[in-house]
Amino acid sequence: MLRKIFFILTLLLSITACTSYTPKEINNRYLRLSRNLDNLMSDKIVEKKRANLEKNFENFYNGMLEYRNKNYVIDTEYLNYYLEEVAIKLQYLRDLKD
Repeated sequence: MLRKIFFILTLLLSITACTSYTPKEINNRYLRLSRNLDNLMSDKIVEKKRANLEKNFENFYNGMLEYRNKNYVIDTEYLNYYLEEVAIKLQYLRDLKD
């Protein structure tokens, strides 16, 4: 019984941890992160929120890079635009830290 529960929890975790890198999903995630950055800039900048958003952008950037490198056989050219845009916003967030 305990093994079944552990298996189900592991299965659920693995399913929810998978990220889709289709153009539509990449665009949606990019827009969500960009809106969060806009919201951060509209108010007084809280360091904890800034650091969290920086971490989210880094995870997104690294995930796209990893996906592109592992799937070089399929067309991943659409990722180049998002990689450039995320790199710019990531650098901006890092500059805000200073």
